[in-house]
Amino acid sequence: MTSTPTVDVMVTVVHEPLDILKRTLVGCVNQEYPKGRFTVYVLDDGHRDEVRELATSLGCAYLRRPDRSLHAKAGNLNHALKRSSGELLALFDVDHVPVTSFLKETVGFFQDPTVAFVQTPHHFYNPDIFQRNLHLEQELKNEQALFFRMVQSGRNRHNRAFFAGSSGLFRRSPLEEIGGFQTQTISEDLYTI
Repeated sequence: MTSTPTVDVMVTVVHEPLDILKRTLVGCVNQEYPKGRFTVYVLDDGHRDEVRELATSLGCAYLRRPDRSLHAKAGNLNHALKRSSGELLALFDVDHVPVTSFLKETVGFFQDPTVAFVQTPHHFYNPDIFQRNLHLEQELKNEQALFFRMVQSGRNRHNRAFFAGSSGLFRRSPLEEIGGFQTQTISEDLYTI
């Protein structure tokens, strides 16, 4: 693998508002990574023409699978996997905006040929359900911080970290070897790795 492998950046969308998608796509297309070495794909399971127009206006590839009833998000990702060719795949949910240095800071982990995926922490600017319902936004840490700082780090020490559904990268070849994203459950993220 070269020091700048090709990357397919995939953003899954169904019926989320366009303004949320636009923020995520702007973060994706403005990566500090060599132009021509990454492609941003919008995987539209909502079959909306306005999503296609937004994707095209920002220079993204647009994919719409014919039968969106099969296997939810995993089916959407597997459809895109067959229609893309990057050595790595970076996956984002529609509401996860990557910082512009995301690829620059994560792709290097794949210089180790034994690395199949990299999961980065999720950081949220909106309060989680506990912070909001208890009106303790300033006093309580976001519950995701506990998971990504403590639980996932501990799992990683034992080679047991798992994909959290977004903000992660995969090496294409091992993903293809296992048949793509697992479709037996709606927890395709957890069961794929």
